[in-house]
Amino acid sequence: MRKRLRQLAVATLVALGLTVAGPVGAPGHTSAAAPEVLRLRTATVQLWKGFSPSLQEQGRSLYVVKFDGPVRPEWVAALRRLGAEVGDYLPDFAFLVRMDGAQARAVRVLPHVRAVGHFTPQAKVDPGLRTARGPLYVRALSFGPGDRAAGALQALGVRPVAVRGRFVVARLDAAQAMSWARSGDVVYVERVQPYRLWNDQAAGVLRVRSAAWPKGLDGSGQVVGVADTGLDTGNLDDMHPDFAGRVQALYALGRQGDASDTHGHGTHVAGSIVGTGAASDGRVRGMAPGARLVFQSVLDGQGGLGGIPEDLTILFDQAYRAGARIHSDSWGVPVESGGDVYDAQAQAVDRFVWEHRDMAILFAAGNDGDHDRDGKPNYGTVSSPGTAKNAITIGASENNRPDKGKYGDNVDEVALFSSRGPTDDGRVKPDLVAPGTWVLSARSSKAPDQNFWQGYDSRYAFMGGTSMATPLSAGVTALVRQHFEKDLGVTPQASLLKAALINGARPIQGDHRDYGWGRIDLDATLGRPMLFDNESTALSTGDAKTYTYTVKPGQAFRATLVWSDYPASPAAQKALVNDLDLEVRGPDGKVILGNHMLGQDGPDRVNNVENVWIDQPQEGTYTVTVRGYNVPQGPQRYALVVSGDVAAGGENPPPGEPPADRVPPDVRLTAPAAGETLSGTVTLAAEAEDDGTGVERVEFLVDGKPVGTATAAPYRVQWDSTAVADGEHRIAARATDKAGNRAETEPVSVVVRNGGGQEPGPVPGTVAETFTGSLNPWVGPLRVWFEAPAPGPVTLQGKTDGAGMSVVVLGPDGATVGGGTSADLARGVRFEAKAAGTYSAVIQPQAPRGTYVLTVMHPAGKGLAQEVRSGRLGAGGQRTARFDVTAGRTGALNVSLGWTGRAALDLYVLDASGQVVAYSAGSGLNPATVSLLARPSRYTVLAVARSGNADFTVTLTYPK
Repeated sequence: MRKRLRQLAVATLVALGLTVAGPVGAPGHTSAAAPEVLRLRTATVQLWKGFSPSLQEQGRSLYVVKFDGPVRPEWVAALRRLGAEVGDYLPDFAFLVRMDGAQARAVRVLPHVRAVGHFTPQAKVDPGLRTARGPLYVRALSFGPGDRAAGALQALGVRPVAVRGRFVVARLDAAQAMSWARSGDVVYVERVQPYRLWNDQAAGVLRVRSAAWPKGLDGSGQVVGVADTGLDTGNLDDMHPDFAGRVQALYALGRQGDASDTHGHGTHVAGSIVGTGAASDGRVRGMAPGARLVFQSVLDGQGGLGGIPEDLTILFDQAYRAGARIHSDSWGVPVESGGDVYDAQAQAVDRFVWEHRDMAILFAAGNDGDHDRDGKPNYGTVSSPGTAKNAITIGASENNRPDKGKYGDNVDEVALFSSRGPTDDGRVKPDLVAPGTWVLSARSSKAPDQNFWQGYDSRYAFMGGTSMATPLSAGVTALVRQHFEKDLGVTPQASLLKAALINGARPIQGDHRDYGWGRIDLDATLGRPMLFDNESTALSTGDAKTYTYTVKPGQAFRATLVWSDYPASPAAQKALVNDLDLEVRGPDGKVILGNHMLGQDGPDRVNNVENVWIDQPQEGTYTVTVRGYNVPQGPQRYALVVSGDVAAGGENPPPGEPPADRVPPDVRLTAPAAGETLSGTVTLAAEAEDDGTGVERVEFLVDGKPVGTATAAPYRVQWDSTAVADGEHRIAARATDKAGNRAETEPVSVVVRNGGGQEPGPVPGTVAETFTGSLNPWVGPLRVWFEAPAPGPVTLQGKTDGAGMSVVVLGPDGATVGGGTSADLARGVRFEAKAAGTYSAVIQPQAPRGTYVLTVMHPAGKGLAQEVRSGRLGAGGQRTARFDVTAGRTGALNVSLGWTGRAALDLYVLDASGQVVAYSAGSGLNPATVSLLARPSRYTVLAVARSGNADFTVTLTYPK
């Protein structure tokens, strides 16, 4: 079983025996009208049209804001303009929003806002957790950084076990979990469940031998990632012959320095994908023997899957950075452990694919198809993370091995053990099935005989399960991806790969609950005429795109629409966020809606895969329309695959034809000139021409990083030169035509001068405080506090390393008093502090990710103390420096730790009880800063050297 309890990234906390703590709040509500309800998976939330929060309500809390219909982008933008922080979408037409009482009152009167209500603790807690007995390990999803949710544990007297990204793990009972959910920083709480493994002839069943290998498709040029138990010996110099020269990267995540496979599962899985058959004279091969492998060993020392991180995006990101564009995962949470839902782990899969649209992630559906062992299929048993919308989820059909008896005598039957759909919100899962019984593949030399279904020889063995069906499907996916790149000159997005596989799938015995859209059939996918759209169009609410085709009878006509959807809230009743519709109009004028074969009335409102399949099409013109019904988190791109005896007709070119234009555009940088000195906001300009398909866009790059894009002539953007340090920089322009061809200018050198690049310092009568931190749109907004002991001017100056951010400044009463964008902050944002008190700056990250430095200069006064302490860490074994301060009243306590030398320093603030209330650890930022709203008490500041020697300076600013 998987050991889910791993060390906090900031291991120093454990070493020091410290805990993370913070305030808890749960404001109430009043109502001026009868409520309506929003039904979630976790609870029912009451909303009021006449909602009016208590005037005594302090601070920001979580609300649900519901609109009166399909959401338009400008409606959401109106929330953000009021300073509200917009979070997850909640079907139908609602959002999770963090704001204060004043903002909530303003939001409720906005046009198209139907109702507002509090996001209650009951809505945040998974129903299976509420009735659990005794202490258990639970996971919270934080609205912002995980340390905020961790801070809310203080009132419960509990220490966090782990904090990673937006996830926090702690050991609590059900009552404590509900109390934790009262925090405005906690979005969702669920039980931590251990992951389970979902434990030659398959190539013929999948039609690989006939459709791929004879045509030169063997996976060459493709890289597949696998997270599993290990890879044979774990030593590339002494490895199973089938993997020689196939391993691009090998990581040991569960046992430090040890990627060996003492179980056998991982080696077998990898062999089904890239095994070359070298140990069998080519008789036992994987589906894509020419592909390369990125392997992540996640087996831990206790035999579980403890190497899988709490935040799955970390797992996928490591493989992606190593070159993988397909990832195969044969593990999940079993049904008896509550794994048959869309949870935070499924959300992480969707989030990664949304952010990396060219990464196809495959998950095994699970082996709970007969979990009650009565010999009959159990439906609704697909396991998380296979419940993710954007995953390609694979079930198991039987293999063609009649000599093996049961599970090998009917290739058109789904194996009884294979988990069935639908998901709990009604979506079709699994997406596809592939042979998952009596699969012969590579055998780990470190694994015992009893871990296999049956031995074959010393190099190969039989195994079965959806675990085995998934890598076979990943190998086929690599062949399809190679076909797009090699034969069609197209780099396919994950949605196109999924659409192509589904479009060619073959229905077998049972129905969609058993096999999804069918068994993978590579001959049907690659052997029939196919036209496609590889995410060329993005739709918002109310948009539509129409394609026209000329169809002849004789072959079935199939249209498949797939989109990588925005990640959903685990609390939502259904996982679909952006809702597109597929419509097909035939020559007779009859309109067929997507997923008509599921027997539903009207458009599909739950799936992000839609199909129209016509077995006997009429001859004539068919129009295929894709509509954006409700796109709250858009715009939404999509893939469309159309197959049959089809040709493009009308004025629309056939989507997805290989680009005839392979000549790049001409591009010239016209401003600035080489050697020019720049300051402030600068115009970057270029000229671009293309005689083929035309210019699609021109990107401008500073030091190789994009800083702006122009999509129409004249190609110009405004660039804020204060975003970079003073000195020499290189500027270039890159043009892309509509066929995807690119050309880039030689960079020109310029000199930036914006005042010497010095950080702003205090002017007479003011105090300057500097804050640093990481910007991540998925982690959410950050908040820092500062004191204005007296009325007077306040100036904010900030810069980033190319990331985007905006800042909203809140006064002592919570009202917005100032703010601005990155460009505004670079020039300096000023407002008048009309009253003494504690102010805060809410920092909203915007894409792309990065870091920021924010300096606030505010009035000085008798109620504010600022001290500077210096010293040296690392010399003579001294690893920790300690400073004590006493806050005389409630107010902002800020600490900045800067150092020189090659060292890694962390910063912690402890309250009088010894609990950590704020920290900056492992960020790599220098200076490291923390900011908290302190109560009258004694606090201890620790500067801790993790490595190296450093001369350091600590600046402490606190209320007297």
